[in-house]
Amino acid sequence: MFTFYNNESLRKLVAGFGTLFNDMYIGKYNDDGDLIEKNRVPLTYGPKEKFIRRIKEVSTISDVTRSRITLPRMGFEMLGMSYDPTRKINKLTKTNGTPVGGGQETGFSGVPYLINFGLYTFTRNIDENLQLVEQILPYFSPEFIIKINFNNLNRCVNVPIILTSTGISEIYEGDFSETRSITTTFSFIAKAYIYGKISSQTVVEDAELRMFQEEPAVGTSRPVTSLGIQEVRESSNAIDTSDVSYGPFAVNGYYPLYSTPEAAVAASPFPDMIRLGETTVGYHVHVLDGVRYYMPNGLVMNKTQFHGNYPDTTPGPDIPPDPGTEIDPDVSRPTIIVAGGKLELPYKPSLVQNGADESMYYISQGIMGLTEDREAYKNETDEEFRQRVRDYLASTGYIGNTYPLEDWIDQFGEDPSVVRSTYLNEDTTGWILLDWEKPLNLGGALNYSDEDLTWWCQGIIRRINILREFLPNAKLGLWRFGQGRNPRFGDEESVLLQLQKQIFASSVEYEGKTLYDSLDFLSPALYHAGNEDWNTTGAEQRVLDGVRVQRCKDVCDAIFGVHGEVKPVIPIIAEGAVNLDVSYMPNYTSVIRQWNAVEINYFRGYAKHWAFWLPYPNDLYDYYQTRDSLIRQYEEIFVDPDMDDDSSDDSSDEGPIPIDDPVGPSFVEDPLNELVVDQPDGSGGETDDDSGGTRPDVGQTDERSTDTGGGYGY
Repeated sequence: MFTFYNNESLRKLVAGFGTLFNDMYIGKYNDDGDLIEKNRVPLTYGPKEKFIRRIKEVSTISDVTRSRITLPRMGFEMLGMSYDPTRKINKLTKTNGTPVGGGQETGFSGVPYLINFGLYTFTRNIDENLQLVEQILPYFSPEFIIKINFNNLNRCVNVPIILTSTGISEIYEGDFSETRSITTTFSFIAKAYIYGKISSQTVVEDAELRMFQEEPAVGTSRPVTSLGIQEVRESSNAIDTSDVSYGPFAVNGYYPLYSTPEAAVAASPFPDMIRLGETTVGYHVHVLDGVRYYMPNGLVMNKTQFHGNYPDTTPGPDIPPDPGTEIDPDVSRPTIIVAGGKLELPYKPSLVQNGADESMYYISQGIMGLTEDREAYKNETDEEFRQRVRDYLASTGYIGNTYPLEDWIDQFGEDPSVVRSTYLNEDTTGWILLDWEKPLNLGGALNYSDEDLTWWCQGIIRRINILREFLPNAKLGLWRFGQGRNPRFGDEESVLLQLQKQIFASSVEYEGKTLYDSLDFLSPALYHAGNEDWNTTGAEQRVLDGVRVQRCKDVCDAIFGVHGEVKPVIPIIAEGAVNLDVSYMPNYTSVIRQWNAVEINYFRGYAKHWAFWLPYPNDLYDYYQTRDSLIRQYEEIFVDPDMDDDSSDDSSDEGPIPIDDPVGPSFVEDPLNELVVDQPDGSGGETDDDSGGTRPDVGQTDERSTDTGGGYGY
């Protein structure tokens, strides 16, 4: 197992980190402020204590063994490392490459580690210290990307260097004869990969195979043919899937099939995907005519994946590129519509302005001045908030340092860093969620008094009115409006109280307008927790059983019943856990993707579409992949009727199969005694009890929920 090799991965990372600070300079100025001298600051690898000891050394003419270190000076060192499970990728994934001398090299994917670095500056005076600090800090916000050529298989790898803290200290002890030294310590984390041994092998260019059809006579032989073996070509997959010994091939209308699980995983667009109820990662099994075959997970049914109905022709293309705001009516919509967005940044500004369902724009509370200070919230004037809106629209989006702007434009076709007023203006018709959670939060409405909810909601209405001055046609929603009780809690009393408080908040008035009147859609949040408490409290099972979805439906239905009007419901989801303590949960990314798919199906026929909240620019950059992996997971569970039958020839895919609501209302007695009476559409009574999980205006025959597709073209 443990054999000698040396990739020098860590050595190259250390060298790459040090190179960032190899050209630092200190300037000296005359009394007029003119630069008269510029000196390069030496950089040395070594611990901080070594430099401090050298600074304190006393130098004399008679003692040639000791010399005082000259300042300014810089040093750095690697402090430690820790495994990073959040970036774990399939350990079976391999990378192939072709070295300069020919042949082929193969290696497994790198293991993610967080590498801690310390950078130290030592100066005689504060001016020199601040010069160095100002040359470093602007490049880390908080990360800076370096590219490192680790080996032949991993060329030009992006390594984020994250600045975590900065501290300044002054060494000035003893009398005035003592040397003064000012030290600044920068702490960094490098998100790197450690690469294992690389295997090399020669390429088989030609071979001859002799075969015999019958038992030859003694001393005779009859060659049948000779086979030429095609040259092995460089591939990013672990296995050359063009080799017929691996696949792909069709059997009984099933395609694509592979002879090994490794080959199926290599061909999967999402090698970490696990189908619901199964344990195999990246593939699933079909047993046909007594032979076991392997099919990749994450393919598109009836386009790149077939279960008994393969036409023996080349399958159609994978997901077509998004054409932007122009939607072809002849191209089927996705099985489900999942929008993407993050705070203050669109991936495509035109989608925000033109009202496309594929985009959700988020405006944060911080940038609009909503804080925990209740008195400041109450006392902010209309003009103060109006100026905040003006400043916001006059500013630009920020994509960070992870991706160059040209890469972003190549990915999405548009520049997201333009001035916001170019897509947020009087012509904007897009979906905008107000992520306003301070000083109160509708997700925890049951914890507040009616008095507190009143002044908070009135403040929200007042600010929405001002925002409407600039965005009169935008569709606005409020964070967790329509939210049911957190699934971690199973008591009926708190479930009912949350419903009643949401109704109360929706009815709060300001200048003749209720909170419900001020908003265009409801937005319950369907986040999943990343801690063991989520499981031990029964929350996970309530999610899978549809209890959380039913709680949200109850809240939304009650609000609709009180106000006599039905508005769209757009649940907000996340691709991962809301915190990073997921050590108890193997393959948590795939698990949460499954939970999202299950809750989406409980909501189907009730909600029009769903929206991702993606916390960072790099997450938004990967929106297409995140969206498509969820849609494919949804189809794996609910669109493929033959998922668990490996031998039938049932190819009658008729679109998503809704699962029955497993629960009734979340309360025993109707809190309003009229939730099923006098609905806005005129229906009600015992025949309209929402047992099928449908809203008063959105039945199972609604055109938004009966798509028979499987395709993804917009």
